[in-house]
Amino acid sequence: MAIASNGQRTAHFAQPVQPASSRSVLFFCQPGTTASESTCGGHTATHQPQPVQRVVSMTGSALRSLAMAVLCRAMQDDIPTLRGILARDRTIAVVGLSAEWHRPSYFAAKYMQERGYRIVPVNPRYPEILGEKSYARLEDIPFPVDMVDVFRKVEEIPAIARSAVAIGAKTLWQQLGLMSEEADRIATEGGLDSVWDRCVKIEHARLFGGLNWAGVNTKVISAHRPKQV
Repeated sequence: MAIASNGQRTAHFAQPVQPASSRSVLFFCQPGTTASESTCGGHTATHQPQPVQRVVSMTGSALRSLAMAVLCRAMQDDIPTLRGILARDRTIAVVGLSAEWHRPSYFAAKYMQERGYRIVPVNPRYPEILGEKSYARLEDIPFPVDMVDVFRKVEEIPAIARSAVAIGAKTLWQQLGLMSEEADRIATEGGLDSVWDRCVKIEHARLFGGLNWAGVNTKVISAHRPKQV
């Protein structure tokens, strides 16, 4: 079995002949190749492509999860979609936002706040973070929210995705290192844009900020300065 796009092989599955109960699968994804399809499992893929070179022996659901993650990462970097989300979603509810200045959630939220976004903390431990009232749940927020940015354990994200759909959010954003397929399905079926395994701060700096001026390869090629939002 092969996953291919534009005639290029991006992944190969080889299955040795073994009894069904102990059958293993050899998985290999060539580095540096990407697929040009814009969907993954019926969902819009807005995930950062990364070269992968991995040989593993797996069975059952673990193999399916790995294949899903690798396939989504193999999709092209959908820069227009990401730009559109970050330009549109100006009110961001950050679930799991910490008041500790050294935590990733804090400096990611502070970065976005300093660039004109309204940050809405969702954390029952604190009454206020970054000068904004903190809410215990998404459902407690009394005004519309555009994006739900998640800094929680993967097993908690599906419930957060349901809440995001319930409050009428436009985007579910799972932070770097977080990839819940169930939450992605809930969000997309509920009409939300879904982004996973990305840092909102990094993506904003990459697409609208000056990350390229520091010599970082942002994968954005343009003769024009990015429009500030």
